Amino acid sequence: ALVGLGVAPRARLRVPADSLGDPYLAAPAEVIEFAPRAGRTTRVAFPVTALGEVEVQVQLQRAGAPAKGLAAVQVQLVAPDGSVAAAGSTEHDGTLVLDRLPPGDFAVRLDPAQAERLGLKLVAPAAVRIPPEGGFAGRVPALVALESAR
Repeated sequence: ALVGLGVAPRARLRVPADSLGDPYLAAPAEVIEFAPRAGRTTRVAFPVTALGEVEVQVQLQRAGAPAKGLAAVQVQLVAPDGSVAAAGSTEHDGTLVLDRLPPGDFAVRLDPAQAERLGLKLVAPAAVRIPPEGGFAGRVPALVALESAR
């Protein structure tokens, strides 16, 4: 219960993004505005959004050698509309954890500028699906190879 809101026609309630206590839930907005009425209970709509996370494992594939994790690779998750939903750089072992992702389907791609500069390409398409209820979407392998001589 909130008390002491005063007599202003509108009240604002600030909700810190990390206050929900569940990393897979997000508040709808940082500030919720509503009209309190003295002596009455006011219901405030507070729909939370489910979020997800995924671990992308980038490994370099070379002929005759086992795949090896590749550090400092810029990876992007691309939404169906072509926008970049999340991006990051792999750690020393080729691992990248992307979190606070909305539910949906995403394609994994290498940062185009870095891939061009280093001559890297994905061996096969890699995809991520964050379920409607959010949560950990698992580990997604992304094998890369050096492009043939240019």
